[in-house]
Amino acid sequence: MRVFPDKKNREDSDEPELTKIQSVTRIVALIVAFVSVFFFFFKILFF
Repeated sequence: MRVFPDKKNREDSDEPELTKIQSVTRIVALIVAFVSVFFFFFKILFF
């Protein structure tokens, strides 16, 4: 049995659109988080 999520458009959501600075900051924060996790993983694994 499949359950399909309700399709919500951007116009229907109550959340405001992200500004350019917010979207760039979000991407940079995700990249920094992943790089730091991999760095500490390899540091624990090999050192």
